[in-house]
Amino acid sequence: ARQAGDLAEIAALAEALVGSRERHAETMLQGAAFLKAASAWPCQVLDRLPAECAYCVAVGATAGGNAIALQDALSAFLQAFFSNLVQAAIRLGVVGQS
Repeated sequence: ARQAGDLAEIAALAEALVGSRERHAETMLQGAAFLKAASAWPCQVLDRLPAECAYCVAVGATAGGNAIALQDALSAFLQAFFSNLVQAAIRLGVVGQS
């Protein structure tokens, strides 16, 4: 599907692989917000995306549509992903005077 450029199929697969209702809501809302922000710049690929799509598909399609190299897009996506995990771990940690 990636090689053929079938974004609807990729979006459907990404949505189907979400493990829980909460995770589904999270990725779909993040995808919608990302597409809304990305629509400020002209990109024909955005017109081929379904109205609702997962965050990872929105990021990948936007990166590809703006000729961002795959390695650069993956590096940025993974850095943001792990940064979010670290921030969540920090918020869960014990903080304060001991």
